[in-house]
Amino acid sequence: MISEVAFQIAKCLRIKEGDVVLIHSWQHTIDLAEKIAAECYRLGADPLIALQTDYLLQRMAQEIPEDKLRDAPKSLLALSKTITVCIVMAGPEDPETMLKIPPEKLKALRISSNKLVEIESERKVRQAEILIGKVSQKRAKSYGLDFAEWMKVMMDALAVDYERIREVGKKLARDFEEASEVRISSSSGTDLRFRIDERPIIIEDGVIDEEDIEKGIISTYLPAGCLIVAPIEDSAEGNIVFDLPNHIWGDTVEGLEWFFEKGKLVSWKATKGSESFRKVLEGMGGDKDKIGLFMIGLNPAYRAGYPLSEIALGTISIGIGTNEQYGGRNKGIGVFTAYMSGANVEVDGRSIMANGKLIYKL
Repeated sequence: MISEVAFQIAKCLRIKEGDVVLIHSWQHTIDLAEKIAAECYRLGADPLIALQTDYLLQRMAQEIPEDKLRDAPKSLLALSKTITVCIVMAGPEDPETMLKIPPEKLKALRISSNKLVEIESERKVRQAEILIGKVSQKRAKSYGLDFAEWMKVMMDALAVDYERIREVGKKLARDFEEASEVRISSSSGTDLRFRIDERPIIIEDGVIDEEDIEKGIISTYLPAGCLIVAPIEDSAEGNIVFDLPNHIWGDTVEGLEWFFEKGKLVSWKATKGSESFRKVLEGMGGDKDKIGLFMIGLNPAYRAGYPLSEIALGTISIGIGTNEQYGGRNKGIGVFTAYMSGANVEVDGRSIMANGKLIYKL
């Protein structure tokens, strides 16, 4: 199965002869990393695996001053000017690793990472984050999830026909093209409105091809499957009640509710995990309290309620924070996305979703 996933990743990234591929791996994803590297060799590409571990990350945070952490490592800077494909495994293995790092140092590490991403984006390096790295025994235990079932959900979502998701997404995107206002409501109390005013409609289908590159879309994540648009940043008014959990660094945030005025998150509450959400906000920077993303899940194989709920078919997600890569204007460091099911969605007064189900067949 791991070899099949590696094949799918290479296919989605259109890896070919002559590509120089950097694979960032954690200790618990080495098996997949080496399978991807082997697939690269088969295709005539030149792969290199860079290893990070929970132990090394903690030592970095303990021993390197904050100002130095902001500097991108020279080795990775050199590689960023050479590679044509960058594959990043999600991590760390133990979510509590992140809880042990002070917010200011987490922010410094994100600044360092953003410097590399900027170079790679300018060079149109094809990039993918492989989210199967978030599935580990330690994470499952901390979130109260069954590890084997969680892994199956991820594997099933990776194995879907991404070309079909692309077709479905393009049909759905027509409802949003040239649209002005979106309204989300639900029986649980959600009533949120915002404008999109012809912002780009992006289909995150997991595939990076020549058409995407021409549009400036060079990054994805796998498994994938959602429609994404960046709302007009000062337009959100109302509240949204998220009935699906967020899994954060060994904790679970539940019953999250956000209140927006003029696009700004003016207040929030949660029934569980409030402190964890607060720490995430502290670790973000810039326009961290502005609406940034609106998403509709399109992956029929993913199951809402697990981490990555935004790709589950029929799920609605709202994000705060940076959104420049999706055509928005929020600047800063970090993004946080929360999820809900059973939503009603209207576009310029026209219903496209009722109780979490699209009202027409795609």
